[in-house]
Amino acid sequence: MNEIIMLIAVCGLVLLWYSGLKARECALHAARIYCKRARVQLLDQTVQVTRHRFTRSTSGQLTLARRYGFEYCTDGDDRYQGSVEVIGNRAGNVWLQSNEPHSRHSDQPQPTPPANGQSADIIPFKAPNQDS
Repeated sequence: MNEIIMLIAVCGLVLLWYSGLKARECALHAARIYCKRARVQLLDQTVQVTRHRFTRSTSGQLTLARRYGFEYCTDGDDRYQGSVEVIGNRAGNVWLQSNEPHSRHSDQPQPTPPANGQSADIIPFKAPNQDS
């Protein structure tokens, strides 16, 4: 009986590790694409997990949301922070640190900054079609 419980626990940990690898790949892919679109350079070609939490997916199911941080530069001198939120195995929002004021209309909702308190732009990320 103890062996079965241990086997289930080990299988659960392996599945959690594997889903973390897939989420990290998804976050790195989203960061690369967004940095290319924003014409900034993704530094170190890597992302690191900064937060785990449970949330509801669009279908209402309880799922694990992860936030991955990365660094980018605009001119080669300064490093700026960015992050990607991955819910389940899909990229959600991409945040880029912003040191420049941006004009916003008063009727537009204001974005919520990332947990680290730095100002940021929240840009919804749409992943390219996987069919091609």
